[in-house]
Amino acid sequence: MFWLKKSKATKKDGTAPLYARITIDGDHKEISTSIKVKSEHWDTEAKKVNDPTTEGRKANLSIAQTEIDLDRFFTVLQSQHDRVTPAMLKATYQEYIRPTKKIDIPIPINDKTLLEAFDDFIEKFKKQVEKGLRSNETLKHWKTALNKTKEFLIFQYKIVDINLSDIQYSFAEEFYDFHTIEVE
Repeated sequence: MFWLKKSKATKKDGTAPLYARITIDGDHKEISTSIKVKSEHWDTEAKKVNDPTTEGRKANLSIAQTEIDLDRFFTVLQSQHDRVTPAMLKATYQEYIRPTKKIDIPIPINDKTLLEAFDDFIEKFKKQVEKGLRSNETLKHWKTALNKTKEFLIFQYKIVDINLSDIQYSFAEEFYDFHTIEVE
């Protein structure tokens, strides 16, 4: 849910920050969207900016993108954890929009491939299942994710594996599109 925090409105230009409220199972957290809107341009019912200028359209696009990003991160977190909290989703989203760490580690020439990394992860997860720390059902989901990743690599790149160092940011978008548009 998006809402205008009028208590933080500036006197100079009359804009107030737009916040998103993440609610999961009755628990909630707030996230600043970094969007500022004049209160007379905020449509409370439609949850959008009703300003016909370029700035208004940009604000609405940012709202839509924020909603899409939060939905994606929620889906990813659900695949990794038995329970997702608003705090987890907020932290993941904030790390995405404002990364706190810059990693300057040189990547070795002979690094792992994506499927090797997947296999290593599944092996570790399998050991956690055997110790009762993780669910066997979640392990099945990870194995399914591995198979879908193999299908994606063949469909998108016509390859059977890829070095981790060769994966670019666009890979995530293409992977998401493949699973939401191409796979039935």
